[in-house]
Amino acid sequence: METSADYTILNEGKEKTVKITETNDIQWLDGYAMIALPAKPSIYNVVQRLKLDKLSKERYAPIAIPCKLRETDDYVRSLDGVTSVTKNVQKPLVNSVGSVNISILNEPGKVFVKRTLELKMEVIPVAKYKEFLAIMRLWNSDNYRKVLIKK
Repeated sequence: METSADYTILNEGKEKTVKITETNDIQWLDGYAMIALPAKPSIYNVVQRLKLDKLSKERYAPIAIPCKLRETDDYVRSLDGVTSVTKNVQKPLVNSVGSVNISILNEPGKVFVKRTLELKMEVIPVAKYKEFLAIMRLWNSDNYRKVLIKK
C-alpha cells in the first residue's frame, strides 16, 4: 500500500512544499491493521525541531519561537482492495494564538488526511499558554496520524 504526502511549510515568509511517497509493509491482526501516516522528513518538521511536540501542562515563562508558523500536511492513502474503518473527522480549533484543522475523509479506494497548523505569535505569553497547548495537543495527537483498515 502506498501513501503520498505533500508537506507545505511557511517559515519566515517563504513557502516550501515537499512531496514524498511511502510504501508500507502491513502487519495484520484478526483482519485489521493500523497504518501510520508517513513521518515528515526531520528537516521540515519544525514542530519537532522546536520541541513543540513535548509540552508540559503549565508554563511559568513565555515561549519564543523563531517566527510565525504555518504548516500544511496533505496525505492520500491508497487502499488497494481494503476498507478504511477510520471515521471521517473534521477537527478545527481556532483561538487567539493560532489555529489547527485536521480532516479525514474516506472515499472509495482512498483516504485523504489534511492537517493545517498556524501560529500567529512568535512569543507565546504565559497567559496564552493554555490556548497554545490546546492547539499543539490536537496537532500532536496520534489519533489523527493513523488509518485503521480491514481486509
